Amino acid sequence: MKEMQLLLESLAVERGQTQEDLVAINTALDKVGIEIQNEFIDIKDQLRRGNQNQAAMMQKMEKQEILLQKLLKKDEQRVQQSQKPKVTVLELNSNDIIFGEFIGRGGFGVVYKGTWNGVAVALKTFPSNAVDAKTLEDYHKEALKHQQMKNHPNI
Repeated sequence: MKEMQLLLESLAVERGQTQEDLVAINTALDKVGIEIQNEFIDIKDQLRRGNQNQAAMMQKMEKQEILLQKLLKKDEQRVQQSQKPKVTVLELNSNDIIFGEFIGRGGFGVVYKGTWNGVAVALKTFPSNAVDAKTLEDYHKEALKHQQMKNHPNI
């Protein structure tokens, strides 16, 4: 500040300006300095708001990314489901089935691990002497329920 006054005084002496001129110049420079300070404060506020807006935008983008990942996963599951062969129980050809290890016993008989056309499956069998119309109907209802569980990875 003193340097500014010395500069102004030297200018006044060199150019023949009066003390009032110096005060007017000094006042004008003070106003300019205050305006510059106010502009810097405004810029800082805008940057802070911008950073807050940027943080809000980043949070929104992160939420959008999570949503997008969920949607992509659902689409991936749909693609996997669409690639699974669509058949009914009556369409199975026994020549396409390879029985594996015993898994357990179910309500309709014995369950084995196996493959059908290269796809890992659970194979339910039931004794031929236990097959009657009611048992077949119940078995088909259960098989249809399993087919309706499209989102289950093991069905």
